[in-house]
Amino acid sequence: MQIMDHFLRNTTMLKRATIALAVLAIISTETASALDAGSVKRAADIGGNWLIGQFDLKTRGFGSTTAPEHLAMSIKALSENPRDYKEANGPYFSEPVKVILSKIDVNGHVNGTVMNETEAILWIITGLKATKNDAYKATIDKLRTRIKELPKQEYPKFESAHLRPTSVTADSMRNALAAILKAGEEGKKEITIDGQPVKWAEVLGESLIKLQQPDGSFGADIPASAMALYALNLCYKNM
Repeated sequence: MQIMDHFLRNTTMLKRATIALAVLAIISTETASALDAGSVKRAADIGGNWLIGQFDLKTRGFGSTTAPEHLAMSIKALSENPRDYKEANGPYFSEPVKVILSKIDVNGHVNGTVMNETEAILWIITGLKATKNDAYKATIDKLRTRIKELPKQEYPKFESAHLRPTSVTADSMRNALAAILKAGEEGKKEITIDGQPVKWAEVLGESLIKLQQPDGSFGADIPASAMALYALNLCYKNM
């Protein structure tokens, strides 16, 4: 009798444990699949709408942001958006491009930058290329020639924490983009961290969505928000 009681108790505990594990597995699966491409797209959409809403026709910039490299960040963020914004869509895209072009002289020097010249020009090249307008090819070539005369740009050393930013700042977004840019542009959905494959778009995308404000921004810093939106766009494309 004691043996039978012991057996029944063990069987009951085993059943409970099995049920608990099953429930845990369901919860884990739901958590893992909570972030899908649709969620990231919606976040990118409202982020793009917010950024467009910051455009000021008087200054031809976004809010108080008028430095050419910062305008280029916004152009890149809009061009990579799931809505695929282009110059023809409106002045919020075409006017900042005109401002950027007006700041570049015949030797590839750029007036009005606030970042170090190398990084500023790299962003401007990125922004102009994103327009897919062949009319800017000669200007981009001048900028590339100028880049060769400048100190080489140093990029942040990769850390896994860069995929999980806890705030949106110029530095945190620079780190995040440096961590994923090559993989994102090449369409690689995984990167290796400590010998393990990691779906970077899901990890970073989840972190960015948590940091996004209800209005679609990522805070008051427009250049940082533009970089965050660019990163979010890359996440969507690689989900």
